[in-house]
Formats: sequence, C-alpha cells, structure tokens
Amino acid sequence: MSADALGEVRTRSVTDDVIDRIRRAIVLQQFAPGQKLPEDELAERLGVSRGPVREALMALAAEGLVERVARRYSAVKQLSGKDLEEVYSLRQSVERLAVQWACRSASAEDLDAMDAIVTAFGEVAPDKVTPAVAADYDIQFHDALCAAARHERLANVWHGLRSQVYMFLLSRLALPEDYMTNWQSNHRHIVDLIRAHDERAAVEFVERHIEMAYQILVDAHVAEGIDTAST
Repeated sequence: MSADALGEVRTRSVTDDVIDRIRRAIVLQQFAPGQKLPEDELAERLGVSRGPVREALMALAAEGLVERVARRYSAVKQLSGKDLEEVYSLRQSVERLAVQWACRSASAEDLDAMDAIVTAFGEVAPDKVTPAVAADYDIQFHDALCAAARHERLANVWHGLRSQVYMFLLSRLALPEDYMTNWQSNHRHIVDLIRAHDERAAVEFVERHIEMAYQILVDAHVAEGIDTAST
C-alpha cells in the first residue's frame, strides 16, 4: 500500500477518526490476521492518547474485526469459514429486508444513486477490475441499497456488518471472467425491481444473489486452501 492508513488524526472527533483509521488499516490488510494491536504503539502512530485507541478497539471488536486474546491484548480477528457462513447468512437477512423496504420507500434520488454506481462500474476498464476495485463498487452499491430502505435500525446493522463483508470480498485472489458483465446485470436488475415496487421478486432475487456470492467465496477459499469448515 502506498499510503499509511494510520496517518495522524487531524479532524472530526478523535475517537471516530481513530476507529475509521484502524478499521481501514485492518480492511486493507496493513495489519495481518492475528497481529497484535498494542494500544501504546497505535496511540503513538496516530498522535493521540491511549484512551481513544482503547475505545476504538472496543468498537472494532463489536464489528467483529478485533478480538481480545485471553483478556491480555487486542489482535486482528482471523476470520474463519464459520465467520463467513455467519456473516453471509446475516447479510442475506439484512438485504432481504433492505430491498423489501426500498420497494416501499426508495426515492428517485436513491434509485439514481444505485444506477450511477452500476454505470460507473461498467465504465472501468476490464483490465482494471481487480478484486479490490470490485469490492469497492459492491460495497458502494449495497450501502446505497440499505440507505434507500429508509430503515434506521437496518442501516445500523449493515454498518456493523459491512467491514467483515468487505474483508471477505477482498480475500478473493481472482474474479471469474464474466464477473463484470454478471455484476452489472444483477445489480441493475435489483434497481429495476425496486423501481417497479415488486417486493416479492426483489426479495427472491436478492436471496439468490447473496447465496451465489457466498458460494463463490466458499469456492475461492477452498481453491486457496483456506479452511472453510463450520467449527
């Protein structure tokens, strides 16, 4: 990575900025799974006291990105096959509800925002569509979908889940050859179903969409020799 995600905090509330910067460093794999996260070292790198760092690690533990090891220190959580299964079963439930409420509540501006993301992804040169680029667009679209639901508590659940979803998306070492075409058509279809207020079809399609995304990740992890057993 060319930039250090742990640059010195300068704006917003200190704790919020510390949370964002440590989260980004973890998601971008600047910290390896299982790596210790010493409060004093993080505080020094961020240019803050240990208090905001401690609060940030607690918040990131609630998001599932950090774990407390034997009550002695915090470390980056090593996501397992069981984590993948849990994250994606919860993601399916969240997004099922999101499209249902979006069919009832989404504004023209919401739909335009989702359409714009699909269009922008289609304008990326195929040789530039890396797993990281694909993950960014995927998260942007599903952020917009959850926002279109106009459901505050659902949005809060998605916010707590999205970092783990993003990490799993980034774990892909390669994408299928037809990924770009399929991604565009699938996500455009979600927008069209919401625009048509077709709740039943939208829910059924999103359920299949998330199930397919889960299976692709399982297959990728098996191919890479990663343990996906539900233990």
